Amino acid sequence: MIVLDQVALKTVEVPSVTPKHTSMSYNALLLTLINMFLTTSPYSVPYAIQEGGTLLGLALFFVAVFLSYNAAQMVVEATAYASAKEFKADELCPIENSPVDEPIKDSHFFIKKKIELYSLCKTFIGPVLTTISMVILIFYTAGNMIVKCVSSCVSLTRAVSYALYGDLDIIDEKWGFDPYYIAVVVFAIIATFFSLGNIENSAGLQMCIVIVRLFLIFFMMLGSLYAIVKDGSVRLSEIKLVDFGGTRYLVSNILYVTFWHHTVPGLIYPLRPQSYANPTVTASYVLQGLLLIIHSGLAVLAFGNRTNECSTFPCKIEEIFNNTYMAFPILGPLVQFFPVLALALFPITAIALRNNLMQIFGISSAAGATTLKSRFLWTVGVTLPIYIVSLTKIPVKHLIEITGGVPCLYLCLFLPGLLAFQARRWAKSTTNVIPVMNFHRPTFKGNLWIFLSWLVALTVLIYLIVTW
Repeated sequence: MIVLDQVALKTVEVPSVTPKHTSMSYNALLLTLINMFLTTSPYSVPYAIQEGGTLLGLALFFVAVFLSYNAAQMVVEATAYASAKEFKADELCPIENSPVDEPIKDSHFFIKKKIELYSLCKTFIGPVLTTISMVILIFYTAGNMIVKCVSSCVSLTRAVSYALYGDLDIIDEKWGFDPYYIAVVVFAIIATFFSLGNIENSAGLQMCIVIVRLFLIFFMMLGSLYAIVKDGSVRLSEIKLVDFGGTRYLVSNILYVTFWHHTVPGLIYPLRPQSYANPTVTASYVLQGLLLIIHSGLAVLAFGNRTNECSTFPCKIEEIFNNTYMAFPILGPLVQFFPVLALALFPITAIALRNNLMQIFGISSAAGATTLKSRFLWTVGVTLPIYIVSLTKIPVKHLIEITGGVPCLYLCLFLPGLLAFQARRWAKSTTNVIPVMNFHRPTFKGNLWIFLSWLVALTVLIYLIVTW
């Protein structure tokens, strides 16, 4: 690159930076976000809504999706403010820019380096709250990864058992040992391999898996429609509208499936065009929210009044919803493999946790800044305890209730608002012009929405404590 030396009045060579980091397209990020949202929700939300009542369940789901959406945009906003706080006019981004970003590429708010959640907290909320946030994050992500590992391996062994013997739980008797433990080992090898890079490196895997996932959801919806056509829809008078006895699991489950905010900072950095960040978040929430509402509504209309076991079809709504289709010809065995697809999302959570821990210890999480050996050792150190705990075959429902309770409440509703609130305070103390310049501002910009999130978080926290 050639620039003019104003002192010597001559041109001088300034070394240019060759992009070293992988970018992520709008479509890749959109499918990744949808994939994250649909990891467990299609086979856990219908049962949760059935437990808490259809009217209450759908209402709470809508509110949770809206608050989660707003919180995700607040994390994007806070990340942009953190970038502005560390802005250097001569800093070059190691990712090639899109022509669409040309007008904003020199903005203070153009995110030029990977800022993980730890760095974001450290920048705006001080050491005490940062430490608390990281402890909760580690607890949550550990539980989240165990859920993915256990649900994938249990579903794989049960699906193989049903495919071979027509029974979900007979394979260990036929083989003389439980193949679940072999499944965990295979899962560990594949998941560790895909966890060695950064999130943007798994974009191809995410795009393939989300297509398969959407097809399987479509198959389940077809099964529900078939049951409605075959035996008629459940009458409104037979649908359980509100059941406070199942509300605790309903709330925990909805929080669990709508939370992915810990990965947001790392996802926005490689996005090109970066100006598409908030539109991508909006599109993902609209699409996945509508899909899950239709999917769960059809499930209630098809199976909401049934109590028979699923050796015949139609049957009751099972705790792991894909088991409801077990006896459905052809489609039934296919959808038994749905939870196995959680394997694709395990690396995203593992990478987010590893990168945050590396930043805590002062090590750059950028793929080009560390050796493969270093990333391998950190990845194994993060994931090995997860695989060991997964060997205990801990029930997924209990894990969702634990990790989807207080940890999700803090990370999904309280922390994003706190980061945005403190970031805005910093911006206003710097100059009143800066907030207007931030092209990453959320759709709902006022602090009122932050206070609303905190009020909901406090209300739910009180409820969870009272019903413990």
